[in-house]
Amino acid sequence: MLTVTHKNNTKPLNQITGFEMQEEVNGALTVSFTSFYVENNPGHELLQEESLLDVEGYEFRIKQLKESINRKSVTALSSYFDNSGVIQTEIYGGTRTLSEFVMFALTGTGWTFTIQGSLGSALIPNFGNDNAVKLIEQICAAFECEFQIMPGKQLIFAKQIGPDNDFQYRYRHNVKTISKSVDTSSMKMKITARGADGLEVKYTSPNASKFPHLGEAESVSDERFTIPENLLEYAKKQLNDYPQTTIKLDSVDVKERALGERVWLIYEPLNLEYQTRIMSKKSVLRNGKLVTATATIGNIVPRDLSDILTQQKVEIDENKKETRSRFEQTNDRITLEVETINESIATIDIKADNIILSVEAVERSVAAVDIKADSISFSVTQLGSRIYSAESQLTIQAGQISSKVSQTDYNGNTIASLINQSASNVSISAQSIDLLGITNVAESLFIGNSYRDSAVKSIQFRGNAGGVSISSAQLDDLTINAVNRLTLSANIIDFGSANVQGLYARFG
Repeated sequence: MLTVTHKNNTKPLNQITGFEMQEEVNGALTVSFTSFYVENNPGHELLQEESLLDVEGYEFRIKQLKESINRKSVTALSSYFDNSGVIQTEIYGGTRTLSEFVMFALTGTGWTFTIQGSLGSALIPNFGNDNAVKLIEQICAAFECEFQIMPGKQLIFAKQIGPDNDFQYRYRHNVKTISKSVDTSSMKMKITARGADGLEVKYTSPNASKFPHLGEAESVSDERFTIPENLLEYAKKQLNDYPQTTIKLDSVDVKERALGERVWLIYEPLNLEYQTRIMSKKSVLRNGKLVTATATIGNIVPRDLSDILTQQKVEIDENKKETRSRFEQTNDRITLEVETINESIATIDIKADNIILSVEAVERSVAAVDIKADSISFSVTQLGSRIYSAESQLTIQAGQISSKVSQTDYNGNTIASLINQSASNVSISAQSIDLLGITNVAESLFIGNSYRDSAVKSIQFRGNAGGVSISSAQLDDLTINAVNRLTLSANIIDFGSANVQGLYARFG
């Protein structure tokens, strides 16, 4: 059933002729027909520029309208392309999944999507700040995938849309040719590809024995390739070893075939058997239902999508066996991450007021640098295999430097030392402080927090034969202990009002 909507008024179209719905693998979807002004065609009067058409759930926007006394000729484009007026102003670049990119691109459009198969992740730098239709084109170019417009304002994404039912078309058997085009001018049978550090691979097409005279294509080179298998796959993609073929079929041959479906073409004139696809379909309305009338099979994808990001996708594929990289970009943050599989991860996180650099090894050691406008922090953390952790950190601020080292053993006991340095003060906190070499103390040396501090305090002098100590066991008491002899040597020794008991002193 075909209906037309104009200014929230919807009516059916009953008297039309020449209806065709054209659908292509590259996402194009249009309808065209002629409507007549008769009594039982209530929707005719609603056919205006920018009116909406509904064809079995497919929605179209009228873009071309030719009108005469009693008829209107209409060409309409899928309403999906209304999304060219929806601008995503944010930046959402980086390494993300197909679902993440598409969800961002379709925000606010009212369109939904599904993904067939697993398409992994891809890098799209500076993604965003464009209309939704162009963003979808960028996504398909980066992921080397296709999309199909479906009824109910839905998109389907797949590596290749359409099924693979192993169906065969054979020239002059089940193919009634309406028109055909075969072009062998760009065919070659061999190619050489060169990568980095002298890496070189050669590829010969399986069709070389059929066309020995076609020879070798110009060599290709890309120094980003370091793995022979990846360079070989790259070489295969660069070689055109099949004729570019287009054959248009009638409805008897294609009514059961789906858009994008892989079909085998057996073409005796060139002794070839290779897989092609249903590249486009033309449907008509019969008894109010869409029926495929003609289709085009071939191996030439009618793509209008940008190919700018193809090389970036190749570079990611080249590195995937050794490393995995991620680049995430938003309006307020850029994150770069490189992971050596099962070994380490390095990350740089850049914000307007903060830069964080970190390296994490698989054995759970982490090194990080955090740079802010008013401070710089360095830290290293390591976790051993027996639940043992150690951490060190250095923080530099305009008026202070702070360093900390701590470790936790497998019993959960934590030992830490901390040094805080400012312009007027240095504070050292640790279980043990060793001062090696000559140590000078200017004016006064204070032991304890205050004059009221009653905690035990002592100074120990170590020696081979024993030791000497000066200690304060309680508030205002002082004890001097010597294992052997205690010598007081001075011109004047004043005991003041002290109660001296059992004192043996030698003077002079």
